[in-house]
Amino acid sequence: MKITSIRDIDRAFEEFVTRGFGGTDFRPVFKYVDELVRTRELANLKGLIYFTDGLGKYPVTPPAYETAFVFVDDTPRERKVPPWAMKVIMDEDDVFEL
Repeated sequence: MKITSIRDIDRAFEEFVTRGFGGTDFRPVFKYVDELVRTRELANLKGLIYFTDGLGKYPVTPPAYETAFVFVDDTPRERKVPPWAMKVIMDEDDVFEL
């Protein structure tokens, strides 16, 4: 979902559904976003926020934009993210305060 305003964030959380529980391949999302940047459909991209449990395959090389992997508090704190990414730990209350 492309976020360009506070209203977009509100809409995102109205539609937000968690799925999965491990084994995610994060790489196709980065490939997709890189293509949107390349074609200028996403101009001036400031960053990518990825809500995750952290269990999956991360890209080896850093993207050209800032990236944060967000974990909710029930995720073990020892989960690792690539050195080029930010690791953000939130609790449920933090998420709903957004």
